[in-house]
Amino acid sequence: MEFEENTTLRVLEDYITDIERGNPSWRDRIRSCQLENHDVASTVLGVRVEEPPKGKCRHATTEERKESGLGNHVNGHVEYNRDHDSVTNGFGGRSGEVNHEMNGAIEDHQGSQRCKDDHEGINRHEEDFQEMNGYLDDLEEMDKETRRPDEVRNFREIFRTAVHPVYGRHLVAAGNIQAGKVVLVEPPIVLAPKAKCAPCCMTCLTINAGDFMCPGCGFFLCGPDCMKKEHDEECRILGGLGLSKPPEEAQRTEDELLAKRIACLSAEDQKEALALAERARKASSNSVKLEVMRRYALVAALRTLLTMARSSKLRSILLSLQDHLDDSRTTKRWWSNKRCIVDILTETLKIEEDPEMVHRVCGIWDTNAFEVEVGHGGTGRALYPLAALINHSCRANCQQWFTHDGTFVLRAVEDIKKDQILTTSYTEPLWSTQLRQDHLRLSKYFTCLCERCVDPTEMGTFLGSLTCSSCQTAPLVSTCPSDVGAPWKCHGGCQEKVSAQMVMSKSTEVVALMKKFKATGVKKVGIVSQHFEGVLYPTHHALIQLKLVTLGLKPDLKAMDDDELHQWATWTRQLHDVIICVEAPLTRQRARIDIEYVKAHIELCRRAREKQFDREKKPLKEDATTSDLQKTLPISRDEIEILKKALKDSTRVLRWDRRMMDPTSIERDFEEILEIA
Repeated sequence: MEFEENTTLRVLEDYITDIERGNPSWRDRIRSCQLENHDVASTVLGVRVEEPPKGKCRHATTEERKESGLGNHVNGHVEYNRDHDSVTNGFGGRSGEVNHEMNGAIEDHQGSQRCKDDHEGINRHEEDFQEMNGYLDDLEEMDKETRRPDEVRNFREIFRTAVHPVYGRHLVAAGNIQAGKVVLVEPPIVLAPKAKCAPCCMTCLTINAGDFMCPGCGFFLCGPDCMKKEHDEECRILGGLGLSKPPEEAQRTEDELLAKRIACLSAEDQKEALALAERARKASSNSVKLEVMRRYALVAALRTLLTMARSSKLRSILLSLQDHLDDSRTTKRWWSNKRCIVDILTETLKIEEDPEMVHRVCGIWDTNAFEVEVGHGGTGRALYPLAALINHSCRANCQQWFTHDGTFVLRAVEDIKKDQILTTSYTEPLWSTQLRQDHLRLSKYFTCLCERCVDPTEMGTFLGSLTCSSCQTAPLVSTCPSDVGAPWKCHGGCQEKVSAQMVMSKSTEVVALMKKFKATGVKKVGIVSQHFEGVLYPTHHALIQLKLVTLGLKPDLKAMDDDELHQWATWTRQLHDVIICVEAPLTRQRARIDIEYVKAHIELCRRAREKQFDREKKPLKEDATTSDLQKTLPISRDEIEILKKALKDSTRVLRWDRRMMDPTSIERDFEEILEIA
């Protein structure tokens, strides 16, 4: 299948070329939206389209999807709050026929009319893709701080772009990629505060107390230093909301008038009036601050519209992103966008833009935005056109990281073979299949059919399983995971079979009860876990999440009694056994779980040695042999090997980001265990 070359093919090409040349101007050009035109050879970046067999236009079968390790067409990124930096079916693919296919119509299609429709769909797909093909040329000019010296600058040596009838636009490994290698570095094309967040600076997104407000629009800034030129245009528009403080002279006049009125009162009444006036002033100030925070939802769409107005090239790039507008018109999100963003921008602030275009911009953000940590504890949302090409898998081979200024850094988290599709996870890996599918269907408009999603056992983790009420030991598993209404049966071989509705109802009921316990600490979580393990299988996602919450609190192992420590060590091993099934070796969450797993067993060994040689409060025997010490270790040699591998991978990941814990002391303590073992 051949496609007619479009002149906009060079947009993404130019972007890549500038970055490969080390051109230092990209970040400034993005901010000023003054991109130059480049004359780059059309052979710089080839777009490969995998074509269906002649005479028959078809879509991938379930078996083919399983072999590829992917679900359906899923280009984009999911917004995701905790580790995965928030996470949506983004920059690519057809939004019409293909989305229908994703939701269950996975079959061969025959007939000339259908073939014609499919070819037209891919051509539309290709035209959108060509809008981006000059963009990649600018991408390798990022600041040196975003790359280690040994990392490749030429991204074309690492990946290439491709188009598929089902998967849409995506990135494919150009050669073998080693685990840990940086695959892509990309600055945000638009960066804005989250719709719901604490007071933060409109310029640098640093969280602050909201004490300094821009005199023009009333939105928060760190101080006068953050009143920069790039804020001027949006400031003039947002000023129409009437959130800025009154001029100092008007405020002074009002204060003087109030003071005169209070002076006419008796001394006792004056004291009370002053207190009331102060409370009223604080209430008014808090009311304005809350209103500013409510209006954060406007900022992303407004900044995108301003960016599009300044540059036709960036307008083309942004409008090439998937918006799923037709799919979302009946959803609550669409109506919320209309009420909180579209109507305010077009009717209250009177911007000269068609409401339909504003809706489209909102859809682009809903579908493609990444949540990023920037500055000093600030959190924002950003658009990255190339990152939006990355497909989804529930066991992804890549993971995104972000620098302090919001630059997107993609790393391979396992070895990737040539021609393998690059993927990240759009959803929480430790959710059950049912939860992941619900999330993807509602927010990303597709049904995932990756290897994990079609496995009834969830790769042996049973994260969504109840315990069989008949045999009381084996888990219940779905007879067809891709069908939400399929019955569930006992995995242990007994004849027990229950409806999907019963499983969903019981799981929802138990999880609601668990939330009421608000269990924190090893003992309380242990009690809650024991209470529900008769209903939920021990590795059910709700029980796993309880333990993850405790892990996130960073419990003090030395303060635990022996029973608590043994319980915690058992849990960390359980979390390790689950996470290695559903995540690749070099992910953040796996690193955090594994480092706690290692720490717990180091503390177990330390206490065992103390008990063996210090039962009567005597110092360790200087002549104690290695054999004597080995007998004190409460872990086997096999487990030591598992711990060694877990520590090696986790310390490697933790050292990629200075914001994560320093594992040096843990490595030193573990070396002592190895010397004995």
